[in-house]
Amino acid sequence: MPLSKLQNFIKNTEGKILYVNPNDIGATDSIENQGNSLSQPFKTLQRALIESARFSYVRGNDNDLFDRTTILLFPGDHFVDNRPGFKIKDDAGVAKAISPGGTETLAQSTLTLSLESVFDLDVEDNMLYKFNSIHGGCILPRGTAIVGLDLRKTKIRPMYVPNPTDDDAGNTSLIRLTGTCYFRDFTFFDGDLNSEVYTDPQDFSDINKSRPTFSHHKLVCFGFADGVNQVDGTGLTDLDMYYSKLSNAFNEASGRNIDQKFPTQAQGFSKSRIEWEIVGAFASDPITISSIFSGDGVSPTSVVTVNTNSPHDLTVGTPIKIKGVSPADYNISTFVQSVPSATSFTYLLPDVDPLLAATGIVSGADATIETDTVTGASPYVFNVSLRSVYGMNGMLADGATASGFRSMVVAQFTAVSLQKDDRAFVKYNPVSRTYDSIPITKVTGGALASGSSSTNSNTVYHLDSRAVYRRGWETHHIKMNNDSIIQIVSVFAIGFNGHFVCETGGDASITNSNSNFGQIALISNGFKSEAFTKDDQGYITSIVAPKSISEEETEIDLFTLDVGLTTSVGITSHLYLFGFTDQDNPPAIISQGYRIGARQGDKLFVSVNATEYSANILITDNVVSTSSTIATGQGSKERITDIVGLDAQGRFSCAVNHNLVTGEKVRILSEDGDLPENLEEDTIYYAIVDGINLALFRDCFNSKQCFKRRSDYSIWWNWSQS
Repeated sequence: MPLSKLQNFIKNTEGKILYVNPNDIGATDSIENQGNSLSQPFKTLQRALIESARFSYVRGNDNDLFDRTTILLFPGDHFVDNRPGFKIKDDAGVAKAISPGGTETLAQSTLTLSLESVFDLDVEDNMLYKFNSIHGGCILPRGTAIVGLDLRKTKIRPMYVPNPTDDDAGNTSLIRLTGTCYFRDFTFFDGDLNSEVYTDPQDFSDINKSRPTFSHHKLVCFGFADGVNQVDGTGLTDLDMYYSKLSNAFNEASGRNIDQKFPTQAQGFSKSRIEWEIVGAFASDPITISSIFSGDGVSPTSVVTVNTNSPHDLTVGTPIKIKGVSPADYNISTFVQSVPSATSFTYLLPDVDPLLAATGIVSGADATIETDTVTGASPYVFNVSLRSVYGMNGMLADGATASGFRSMVVAQFTAVSLQKDDRAFVKYNPVSRTYDSIPITKVTGGALASGSSSTNSNTVYHLDSRAVYRRGWETHHIKMNNDSIIQIVSVFAIGFNGHFVCETGGDASITNSNSNFGQIALISNGFKSEAFTKDDQGYITSIVAPKSISEEETEIDLFTLDVGLTTSVGITSHLYLFGFTDQDNPPAIISQGYRIGARQGDKLFVSVNATEYSANILITDNVVSTSSTIATGQGSKERITDIVGLDAQGRFSCAVNHNLVTGEKVRILSEDGDLPENLEEDTIYYAIVDGINLALFRDCFNSKQCFKRRSDYSIWWNWSQS
């Protein structure tokens, strides 16, 4: 019976628009509901995602529909049960489901969707979370779009926040992205403060539930669904498991049976290339061909087999260009048809000449992956917000979980992510020269929630401007690693430890964006795991040894002696310089570009009545005065004295008498690079001497002034020995 005009207006039979409105009186997640009617929307986003995947199924292999469903979120609180989902594996031809705790059951009995299925998110054993990524987070299938009706009033909240004090609770995502998916006009918030969230990835009992007043730094809003890495013991990737679980969920009881089921007909309902190869295939260098033949190598057919010198890393459907083969009939742009081994693949010739040489000549031949950026597309996040006070993260593009360009596009993703959990911070203590913090031990339940707010006024770190993020508790807004790429446009980051973070080959194009508050605006760390072959061409041709430096001594005219004053004083150990009578205006130490006393073993010469006399230029040990008119000294160029500690007044104690005088220039060096607090490397200080103890002054050029004003200028430091 055809639809009436009214039914046709409010319902779309092809599932191009699915509605989610938890506040609608007619909303239901029942398996009978397909969510494609305004009069009967879904209650949860996760139920709509399952239906979006089901609408994409077309019987046959590698022919499912793609990029056709939009999920419309009405204003309200949309909760996502983002706990880790079930695994699935092939056990001798039988599909087995594996719970996060490790319990194995028959997949069809555990995952079957029927009228009796529980979709209520308030129930621990609900059906929806079981289809999540095994690492947590709901998966966006088949290029699905999620569009909210009001940016500020359409709210998404997590129901699983990994325990920040538990090292075994790994990082997770709220939403797992696939290629071509699209998002706009909604806002992420922390877990609901009026209820409890799950905190353990395996044990969902009440002991591991807590009010979400603790750090959310292990949770990110957007991350890739892993379509690349196989899960141990299954032979499947996380994305493979998603469709394998769904094929075993839609049985006769659902009213929409999928008869091609994992594992017997796994390709009937499986991941699409453009979901995990983002955007299109990509390789930096050509693949050298070792042999090529058509058919069986004797009689040509349309099937061409290519063998390569090294693993080609190609998969079925990869676009390639064959070059350099003779005859030229083999040199076409095509797609990989099959992959018999790591070093061989096949493709199809559109037309076979009966006279074609069945075995080609491959001298200099190669296969190049042709990048296709049109068929697929990057996940696109547009006009979305994050408002968190417990450090939720914005976006993570982990290139290790995708292929192709491994790219995302984000525009107008404004995020405010503060951190009220005092355990997330440390504060430097200049006395102990260590970082003070709240000790971390694993806690659960109420202790996890209450422990975030320190009752000790000295450790209320989230309000202390001198506190910094604890290692392992850092937060980020936009992060890309493992060769992934993100195009960032008009993204505002507020709070966070790191606003825009690139690691291990990550690449970011940032335009018209902003960073406010928080700790670090831009972070780059690490390097690509492998260099491009075209960049790996440098080599050493030779090593040029340094040449020896020949010593040439030069006489430097220095000062003129005041002969009259020298003879009138009549002290045979004294010579007086002409024109220098002011103690506060000493002679220059540089003459003709030469620094007097800088050379090891430097000497001063004077010629008297044709007789040349010399004296060593030494660092003085005493102050010349009327009571001590002879200067004594030892060591030229420099004198090094070991410091062994501090005295009760905070002055340096030396191993032996340092023989310095007040006002002497000194530098403090450290063999391990760890200088005492408040001292700066390669900085000139001025000594204040008290026996073998030593205090320092800075920016003081007159020894008398230094001594008189020591209380105004003295530097205090803290120093610990190990």
